[in-house]
Amino acid sequence: MPDIDRDALDQFLRDVGPIAAKRLAGVFAAETRRRAEAAARLSAAGPGPDLRREAHSLKSAARTYGAAGIAEAARALEDACDRNRAAEIVPLARALTETVERDLPRFEAIIAAL
Repeated sequence: MPDIDRDALDQFLRDVGPIAAKRLAGVFAAETRRRAEAAARLSAAGPGPDLRREAHSLKSAARTYGAAGIAEAARALEDACDRNRAAEIVPLARALTETVERDLPRFEAIIAAL
């Protein structure tokens, strides 16, 4: 799966325009980092409603902004919570953090170039 879904990102840019996109992308980046950190912290307790909520919110926002890799990592974590797969939670939260660290700078670079 590509890190960035250019179709979704282009749709976002058309919907809000480049000026608003830069501002909103900054909010998305900050929230993504915060939610990934929260998911990592919450993962120690295993699957639960707070962890699922963080993963779900992150998945939805990432899809809107075209951050496909982040959305997929968050979806996997959300799914593990839904299925109560405790053994998968910490590794999936770690994978989410790694994906955010890898993909978010790429996303920010695309937005900065607008």
